[in-house]
This record gives sequence, C-alpha cells and structure tokens, in this order.
Amino acid sequence: MRLVSSLQEKVGEFAKMSKIELLEATEKSVGPPEMFAYHCELKNFRTKERELENIVKEKASFLEKAKQRNERNKHDVKRYYEKKRHLDVIVLLDKKKPWVEYETTRKELEGVKKERDEAKKQLSALKQAHAPMLKKIQLIENQLKPSEAQIKAK
Repeated sequence: MRLVSSLQEKVGEFAKMSKIELLEATEKSVGPPEMFAYHCELKNFRTKERELENIVKEKASFLEKAKQRNERNKHDVKRYYEKKRHLDVIVLLDKKKPWVEYETTRKELEGVKKERDEAKKQLSALKQAHAPMLKKIQLIENQLKPSEAQIKAK
C-alpha cells in the first residue's frame, strides 16, 4: 500500500508540474545522469545566445546612429570649411582694398596731370597764335596814350 500511495503521490506531483518541469523530472528519472546537465547547459547557451543577439542589435543600432551623425557632421564640416574659405577671401580682399584705392587714385591723378599738360599746351599755342594780334593791340594802345593824355589835359 505504501508503494501505491507513494506512486500516487508521485503521479500527483507530476500532474501539478508545468511542461518544462515535467521534462526535467523525466530526464532526471529516466535518462542518463549527464542528460539533465546537458539540458541545463543547453538552456544556458540559449540564454547567452539571446543576450549576445541583443548586444549585436544594440551595437548595430548604435553603429547606424553613428553613421547618421557622421553624415550630418560631414555637412557641418563642409559648411565650416566653405565659411572659412569665404572669410579668408574677405580678409585677403580687405588687405588688397587700400592698394586698389591707391592705384585708382594714382591713375586719376595721372589723368588729371595729362589734362593739365594738354591745357598748358593749348594755352601756349593760343598765346603764340594770338601774339601778333596782341602786339598790334599793344602798339595801338601805345599810340592812343598820348592822345588820351592830351584830351584829359584839356
């Protein structure tokens, strides 16, 4: 009777077990001793596999975000160097500006000097052209002076 009640207890315990517990209990009671150890080791390997898969997913996600960040940074770097190049050009042009102003003013001065020289030449040519006429006018004025002096005296 004890045997029967012991069997009934065992059957009752087996009935209360989940499928996983039932499999483990069956492996312990029926299979070779290392079977349960192998099964536990297999479960541990599966757990580690899941953990490693999660780590790989996290690292892949991190890598993708880093690539996207890198692409954004490439555009920022490109804009930075473009801006720097423009600022360098501005600095260079600011340095050249006084020289350009000097050259412009110098050329204007040369033009004004040429105009002055041309005007002097024209004046000289006109004076030479009118010199005979001026001599006649002077001669006539000199002839009129005695007559004017006589008229004033009277």
